[in-house]
Formats: sequence, C-alpha cells, structure tokens
Amino acid sequence: MVLDQTAFYPEGGGQVADHGIIKHSRGEARVVDVQRVGPVIVHVIEGEPPMESETVEGIVDSARRLDLMRMHTATHILLQSIRRVLGRHVWQAGAEKNVPFSRLDVTHYKLPSRDEIRKIEELANQMVVATTQ
Repeated sequence: MVLDQTAFYPEGGGQVADHGIIKHSRGEARVVDVQRVGPVIVHVIEGEPPMESETVEGIVDSARRLDLMRMHTATHILLQSIRRVLGRHVWQAGAEKNVPFSRLDVTHYKLPSRDEIRKIEELANQMVVATTQ
C-alpha cells in the first residue's frame, strides 16, 4: 500500500521497519513491513486494504519504535566503545538494529581478547549510565 505521506519508518541503514495499524472506513490492516522503493514508501499490510483515495489513519507501534531507537543508539555507543579500546582503525562494516537482538559488524585484524571485551563493555555501560543520570 502506498500513501501520499506516512509516519512509518521504512527499513534502512540496518534498522528494521516500523510496524503498526492503518485504520480506514472498513476496518484496519496491520502494517508488517515498510520498504523504500526508489522515492516511494511501500507499506506491506495484512488484512483488508482501504479503498483507493480513502483517508486513513496510520498508528505506529510506539513501544516497538522506542525499542528500535534504543537499539540504534546502543549501536553507536558500542561502536565508539570498540574504537576507543581497539583503535580508531575499527569501522562499522554492517549492522542489524532489531528487537530484542541487534548485530554490529566491525573491521579489525583479530578477535578481541577477553580483557578487551571487558573494557568495551565497561566503557559502553559507563556511557549509558552517564546519559541516564
């Protein structure tokens, strides 16, 4: 389904798409995926679609979006912690920001030691605590 405007965030940059509901005159449809196809944002829905040109109400799953935002922020915090411990040569090579798990791929010439992992965790946790006080 394509709308003339939307509050639903499409998949991109390693972050998965928003989910939610599209309400319309004959009921509602669940938004299960949102993709950018060129300049167009396509909403993948389950359920009865609205009629063409009908005014609809889009309701983003705000709890899920907040969780995704937190995962996105955590990815940045983790990457900076890794770069501070392992070196500035480390770069993000890929990521998937999802709930309840995310993945961060980084470049480095060897696996980190247990001590380096501990230092990365400590630094990341310090940053999180500092921002919540």
